[in-house]
Amino acid sequence: MEIERKYLVTDPPRECFSHPFRTIEQAYLCTDPVVRIRREDSEYYLTYKGRGLLAREEYNLPLHEAAYRHLLPKADGIILTKKRYRIPLDGTSLVIELDVFSGAYEGLMLAEVEFPDEEAALAFTPPVWFGRDVTCIKVLTKRSCEKMSSHFFTALFLQFSFLSSAAPRSKYYFFCTYFKQSRVTATRIMIPEKINCRLVSIPR
Repeated sequence: MEIERKYLVTDPPRECFSHPFRTIEQAYLCTDPVVRIRREDSEYYLTYKGRGLLAREEYNLPLHEAAYRHLLPKADGIILTKKRYRIPLDGTSLVIELDVFSGAYEGLMLAEVEFPDEEAALAFTPPVWFGRDVTCIKVLTKRSCEKMSSHFFTALFLQFSFLSSAAPRSKYYFFCTYFKQSRVTATRIMIPEKINCRLVSIPR
């Protein structure tokens, strides 16, 4: 059973990048249920994941390189590449896995923390440098990112705040990041108060 929470990260402390990391390449043979293949440095795996967001079944089976290479062309969508830094969380037995994406999703960073049980996951207080909790936003799972074609780019909701007192308080600023190929740009948008904008996929 995998029990984890996921967070967007925009500005991690510099010391995060002094920790050990592994280079990961992964692709998906199926998304419902999830069947994934992964190369992690010189190790290869096939992973099955059940349904769920906070908690779900997970099974890993070892592969050899030839089997991985044989399966890779059969994967749907793009191949995800990233570096995964393992950062001990001070004062606990927990470990932060900071994923720094490259290639088509360069600029995207996600932090994941695994827990022994759901109670610990729900009681978790994240470090101040963690951004929005995206554990239960299904479209932000890595398999969903992998399925997005080059004809779409993703607007990710990061944070919002009131406009200044001089502007109508029925509006908010909200900031999002567009991931389009290898470029990252920030855009500020005004939206009505009642609109719930968490993620928007926009045709290019």
